[in-house]
Amino acid sequence: MGTIGPGYERAPRYALASTATDIEVRAAEDRLLCYREYATDVPPDGGTATLTPEVEIRRRAKADEGWLRKFVERGSLSVADQVPFHDHLEVAKLFGLEYKGHQSATIRLDEFTEVWFPKLYWNSDWDNTLSSNNSEITMRHVPGGKYGGVMDVQPIRHYVITFGHIKPPSGPRY
Repeated sequence: MGTIGPGYERAPRYALASTATDIEVRAAEDRLLCYREYATDVPPDGGTATLTPEVEIRRRAKADEGWLRKFVERGSLSVADQVPFHDHLEVAKLFGLEYKGHQSATIRLDEFTEVWFPKLYWNSDWDNTLSSNNSEITMRHVPGGKYGGVMDVQPIRHYVITFGHIKPPSGPRY
């Protein structure tokens, strides 16, 4: 799930196609060639080949947090980094927090700042949607859902760092 199909290795190779020996890297490079040819929103620098979030997460060893430490040491993370996180615990570590478990939609960092994990797919409590230009999230409580009262009793923080929680058509959430 979230990766190429079993027949991809036997797919014809074209002159501009990747020569990578790792089939997932080859697929990422082939996707980039396709985007460059047909997409209308390719970045000015032409973009970079990236593994699918599912493949990237699967390849990380549970005990190896070097990939995460790199962002902590750098002191910044950008949307452009295109880093998928498996769960809230990985995100919490970015801020120096160690949790054994976490299921809340927010992590309060201080009096003014919180991290928000909105579900960007319909579920029985929320119907949140991302705008077409990916700049705004519209948050709608589903009538009858459990957490509608949260919006009435909890103040909105001055700063909200957002990590959208998505569920692809197939594969795990991230």
